[in-house]
Amino acid sequence: MTHENGDRRLLSNVPDVEAVRNNVDRRGEKIFGDGKDIQLLYEGKKGGTRYQVDFKAVLICVKNNLKKTIHCQVKDISTTGLSVLLSTEESKLIKEAEYYFLKFEILPGSMPEGYEMKVNIKAKAVRKRVLDQEDAVLCGMEFEITLAEYASKKKDRYSLVVASALLLTVTLIIVLMRAESVIYFKFNKSLYLYSIIAAVFLLSRYFLGYYTSKSL
Repeated sequence: MTHENGDRRLLSNVPDVEAVRNNVDRRGEKIFGDGKDIQLLYEGKKGGTRYQVDFKAVLICVKNNLKKTIHCQVKDISTTGLSVLLSTEESKLIKEAEYYFLKFEILPGSMPEGYEMKVNIKAKAVRKRVLDQEDAVLCGMEFEITLAEYASKKKDRYSLVVASALLLTVTLIIVLMRAESVIYFKFNKSLYLYSIIAAVFLLSRYFLGYYTSKSL
């Protein structure tokens, strides 16, 4: 079962006195855009919902092409980012890095159904909060793209690999079946020429279909 992480503010949709926050969920800004589309605004609100979790992640900090790896604990996650628990020393590495990569696995029950997957995504640090306990900092990381977009791209990659493998297999079978047409071509040129032309035509349909789908 998922556990939503409630907002720390008593009135979460009311702007604060300092005008730092507004009446929309900042975590869903990538989805709802300018806020004019009601459907996108609703999806942004839902996409910015945080869920309480407790699993490990690998945070890779990159600076001047040098990588430093931090093994940390994820405390909450949404489709647009997550919060990791770091020590004070580790938080200094976060401050010095140019950009970051996050590697983790979303376990079943951590988020709504459909997000169970392994993730390797680029991110940026957006805020830090020192906790009451000594030597602990909660760092908020924002994903470069939403998890929904990441899952879609990952699914498309798998589909492309499977489709390419099937196309290669079918092509190989057709070529092997027509090998005898080349070997015995001199014995019956008319019959085997027709067989070769039919095989070439069939293969051309596959490749034309592939390139047409790429152009679309």
